[in-house]
Amino acid sequence: MQKNRYKYIIIGGGLSGLTSAFQFKLSNETNVKVLEARNVLGGRVHTKSGIDLGATWLHHDHTSIFSLLEHLKLEKYRQFNSGDSFYTAYSGAPVQTFHADPKEVPSYRIKGGTYALIKSLAEQLMDWIELETVVEKIIGEGDCLIVKTNKGEFKAEQVIVTVPPRLASTIKFQPNLPNNVLEAMQTTHTWFSHAIKVGLTFDAPFWRNQGKSGMVIGAAGELTELYDHSNEEGTVFSLMGFAHENLRDTNPEEQEKKIVDYIAQFLGEEVLDYQEFFIQDWSKEQFITGEIGIHPQRNTAYGNPVFQKSYLNGKLHFSGTETSRVQGGYLEGAVHRGLSLAQELRSTESKSGDGAAGKAH
Repeated sequence: MQKNRYKYIIIGGGLSGLTSAFQFKLSNETNVKVLEARNVLGGRVHTKSGIDLGATWLHHDHTSIFSLLEHLKLEKYRQFNSGDSFYTAYSGAPVQTFHADPKEVPSYRIKGGTYALIKSLAEQLMDWIELETVVEKIIGEGDCLIVKTNKGEFKAEQVIVTVPPRLASTIKFQPNLPNNVLEAMQTTHTWFSHAIKVGLTFDAPFWRNQGKSGMVIGAAGELTELYDHSNEEGTVFSLMGFAHENLRDTNPEEQEKKIVDYIAQFLGEEVLDYQEFFIQDWSKEQFITGEIGIHPQRNTAYGNPVFQKSYLNGKLHFSGTETSRVQGGYLEGAVHRGLSLAQELRSTESKSGDGAAGKAH
């Protein structure tokens, strides 16, 4: 076998890319390489000190990811929302107290944090993964695609691009992709690119002891959302939420003070006794949002038909949550697209007498 030549090269080691790689492994395909630009896997999945600073929640209709969790023997549990919650409609508006409807369809979290899913997938795929490998150019040549990176060239019969389309538009393609595809790539909002997530850890869940849910929703103020983020085992007690974007250019010390003081208005002075404070601004992640930045119009109508087609003589494919026609923008979208594309490619091989497609669910 020619060195650095593979049947499949997957660009991006986030959830969609790892899911496709895992699907290939289930279908007994081993000639696969995953190229990840960063020195860690996971993309927009990031758990620190038990706090999900990236993608977090699952919902009742996220069937693909539920099946994947079951296959990997990972557990989910309900988001805590019992007790007094708080809402402010605008700056200076009176605080309203409300209670979550117990009949409301629950949201779920993954036991051990969302990164437990990335870790479980990666443990089975490490031999296929190349970190700190930045893709610069993809060239169609004969019966393969040449993937030029900062670590040299790789060749593949099929390439799956799983990084956000807007970031993928910075890759050079030869020959050029159709104009409508490039336009779709450049104008597709990168899910989470605008998000600033915040987390605080505590010795104890003081808000629960006071009959509060930890939930604060507001249209104005330092945070737009805040939730209880303690783990199911009762060993990590934390709050997690989304900071208002007007804090983006504030220095870190001032960000922290403003956020903690804001939470104290609703949950009390005990907030000042936090152990750790974390803030994650996804707009500043080079290999998520990149220099191309946040698209000014946040149209999240994901699953553009152009991303369902293949290019460069049928050898180039797009994946990732923004490309999914099912639950685009969610973890479910990443998993659904990752699984379905890998199954589709293996099914095509099977029909041509080369292998058989396996399924994770």
